[in-house]
Amino acid sequence: LGPSGTLATAPVAGHKKSKERITVALFCNASGTDLRKPIVIARAKRPRCFWKTFQPTLYTEYFSNAKAWMTSVIFQEIIRTFDRDLRFQGRQCILLLDNASSHAVTGMQLTNLKLHFLPPCTTSSIQPLDAGIIRAFKAHYRRQLVQLYVSCAEEGRIQTVDLCQALKMIRLAWRNVTASTVKNCWHHTGILPCDNAVTATDTDDDEDDMTLAEIQQLIRRLDPAAGPNAAAEYVSIDREVETMQELDDDTIVDIVSTLQEESCNGAEDDVDGQDKSEPEPAPVTSREACTALASAIRFYEGAGNVKALDSLWDMLSELQRQRHITQ
Repeated sequence: LGPSGTLATAPVAGHKKSKERITVALFCNASGTDLRKPIVIARAKRPRCFWKTFQPTLYTEYFSNAKAWMTSVIFQEIIRTFDRDLRFQGRQCILLLDNASSHAVTGMQLTNLKLHFLPPCTTSSIQPLDAGIIRAFKAHYRRQLVQLYVSCAEEGRIQTVDLCQALKMIRLAWRNVTASTVKNCWHHTGILPCDNAVTATDTDDDEDDMTLAEIQQLIRRLDPAAGPNAAAEYVSIDREVETMQELDDDTIVDIVSTLQEESCNGAEDDVDGQDKSEPEPAPVTSREACTALASAIRFYEGAGNVKALDSLWDMLSELQRQRHITQ
């Protein structure tokens, strides 16, 4: 979903909002030190924008079904993987869940993970993710989206985002959610015992305000007439969108019919509207990557950004090490 604004001075022929949606599920611990890889559910198993080489699991845990919804089958696979990871790490964990039908785990045998279902009708007030963590994630994600839209508009490019780009932005947005934001959201729910409660600070409120302020400025570059609450409304624009549904007979028939139709038509998983004539990007060589990193290093040297320089030098060092190993 994009903001309802544009830099175009005249109507754009043939432009309409995409109806494609994905579902994102997030897991984190109370201290904010363990933010598990985001779960993404889309309609296509391998959309055209992935080409032959892109691996979505570099950024997310990727699943697909005809509705792009969370189902009990997908959820159980996620839980088994989580339990296996905990067992490998020698950890024990309690996972707080609501009573959604997709969270059915009847008959599952777990060794290191205990599932605790929160009381019905209270989830919105005591579920930490609903206490602000999801909102912070959405704010970081949508800031990236608006930044992209502004860049596209200023450079005269089509304002579009494919699933490949979305997965990368989802990963970065989740990484940008700070430990202090996570801890404060857990604290606000009051579900932890006093002895184990994390200490709340005002830092997360400042971070959220700064992110919203950035989004507001970007939206006004797209639409100078945007209202004062445009950013806040945009961050919460999909709050009521369905992400799961109980699989009654009609829903099952609908999903199966969709899959059969796609199979009979021999359709490729082209659900993101990518131009079929666009050639697949050529693989980047290690030499090209080194050259690009060196250029980025020179840029940040001029900007005096030590933090960025440290990260870039680490990447360049690792790349050069890999080049020597493979030679």
